[in-house]
Amino acid sequence: MKFVNLSKKFTILSVFFGVLAFGQFPDDFRLWVHYNDFERGDVLERMYIQKEAIKAVKNGQNLPDQTIIMLEELYTQGAKKGEVRRYIAMQKIIKSGNFMHLMQINLQI
Repeated sequence: MKFVNLSKKFTILSVFFGVLAFGQFPDDFRLWVHYNDFERGDVLERMYIQKEAIKAVKNGQNLPDQTIIMLEELYTQGAKKGEVRRYIAMQKIIKSGNFMHLMQINLQI
């Protein structure tokens, strides 16, 4: 997986731990499976999941450990319509079996 450093263009709001720490996001996440879209008020959330994780679920297995889910939020109204609001990364952690919010990056204003 290839990573891109976005720290110059974005402000890190929160980082807990994991492979995406220090402002690095997978630059190819839009090539992953576009799993679903969610509209929440004036924001559209696009959810992307790694292809290997989708295959596991289709085979009746749990999401593999270290699975990363990316959310890309876009404005749907106003002057910023279509612009990215923020990116959110989540990763399944082995010990808990839950997803941990790894990082949230907002565009600088």
